[in-house]
Amino acid sequence: MKHRESEGLFGFGCYWREVDDLHAIVPQFHDANCKVIEIVGRSKGANVSLLYASKYHDVKTIVDAALIATARALFTKGLGLENVCLSN
Repeated sequence: MKHRESEGLFGFGCYWREVDDLHAIVPQFHDANCKVIEIVGRSKGANVSLLYASKYHDVKTIVDAALIATARALFTKGLGLENVCLSN
């Protein structure tokens, strides 16, 4: 199957939908007595993990690599990252 040939709907960005998809998975690990101690994201996944941390507070550590946008740009674009603390 090639890109965009799935039956799902395509949407540009879709960050918040992916954040909610991730949130649907994390509690299943908790229910299975597996503690999720960190989420690692790369590229778009890095942005999704930061947004996840801003919306849900059930994972203590977020590791991001190769953000699509700078964290500063994410903050200033109003994506809801007010609750995320970035270390230098």
